Amino acid sequence: MVFGAEASVVLLAFFSALVGSMLGVGGGFVFVPVSVGIMGFRPFVAVPASLSLVLSNAFSATLTRLMKKAFNLRPNLWLILPASGLSVLGALTSARLEAPVFKIMFGTFLLGSSLLLLKTRGEQEQGHSRGFAGRRLVVVVAAGFISSLLGVGGGLLMVPGFILLSKMSSRESVAVSQFITGFTSATGLATYLLQGSFFPSLYGSAFAGGLLGGFVGSRIQIGLSEKQLKTAISLGFSAIGLWMLLSPLL
Repeated sequence: MVFGAEASVVLLAFFSALVGSMLGVGGGFVFVPVSVGIMGFRPFVAVPASLSLVLSNAFSATLTRLMKKAFNLRPNLWLILPASGLSVLGALTSARLEAPVFKIMFGTFLLGSSLLLLKTRGEQEQGHSRGFAGRRLVVVVAAGFISSLLGVGGGLLMVPGFILLSKMSSRESVAVSQFITGFTSATGLATYLLQGSFFPSLYGSAFAGGLLGGFVGSRIQIGLSEKQLKTAISLGFSAIGLWMLLSPLL
């Protein structure tokens, strides 16, 4: 029975990471609702398991992009500290979260962001200039908090935030988002472990599935054109937004 649960977690983590790495998010938006709503895991178990898959997904996807020279690491190193710091606060306050209200607000945000992304035209300006540094900081701080609060990695905020506020290209936004989620998920997971959420077999299964899914998904994402990637992000975020809006009613 335990082996069956672990095998199911590996498969779910693989699929979650596959989809997540293509969209620049961790994959927790798939893993958490399925593991809690269908597999019957408690949130105290499901969220850190999700962060385990997000961590391995981010590592695998970022390594793949670096090996293919599809990502410039150095300009984004300064974003790690502010994002990771707020992820601790998110993990500590997750028990007080009023999920239905938050899902409605967050779902509305995602739907609005996806509509704005569909309206943009052409390659976005690369956002390494100092004028966009403050906006990037706001995005990663908010994403770090959300990451450990819901176990979703933070990419749900970072990808549209980077594209709309920092004028990054869709491709760069996906790569930077996935790089940062590796650190936010690691910090959040450590905080959960310190609070007593310790289920190593499930976390290891989620980590293994996320590692393979991130490798496959990132290779697919690298081959997509800018237009295809932006369309995939918009459609994916629309689906996530609709789920968040409707899930409190189900």
